[in-house]
Amino acid sequence: MKANQTLNKIFEEHKAGKDIMPLLNKFAKKAVPIKNKRDESWETGAQNLFKAVVLSMLDSEKTAETFTVEKIKEVCAMGNFGDNRQETLLAYFKKQSLECRRLADAVLNNAPTTTKSYLGVLFNYLNRL
Repeated sequence: MKANQTLNKIFEEHKAGKDIMPLLNKFAKKAVPIKNKRDESWETGAQNLFKAVVLSMLDSEKTAETFTVEKIKEVCAMGNFGDNRQETLLAYFKKQSLECRRLADAVLNNAPTTTKSYLGVLFNYLNRL
C-alpha cells in the first residue's frame, strides 16, 4: 500500500531528526484532496486533523510497522464514537506537541456536530487509502 510506504518514509525521517513537515503536508494533500473548491474548509480541516494524528503518533510508535493507516484510523476513532467523542480527542491532543495541538484545536474547538463532520470527511478519505 502506497500510503503506508509514505508513512514509513515520514517515520524514518522523523527518527533521523529531519524536518518531516514538507513531506507530511504533501501527503495530507494527497490523502485528503480538496474537491469542494467553493468551501475548502471541510477538507482543509480534515487535512489538519490528519496531520495532527500523524504528528501525535510519531513519538509513540516504536517501529515503522506499527505506523500505518490502520493505526491512524484507530486514533481518529477515539473521537468518532460515544457521547464524549470531542472531549476524548481534546484530552488526547492536549498531551501532544504545540504544533500537533494547534492543528487539532482548529478542528476540535467547534460545535460537536461540526467536529463530527470533520471526522466524517477524514474517515471517508482514510477508507480510500
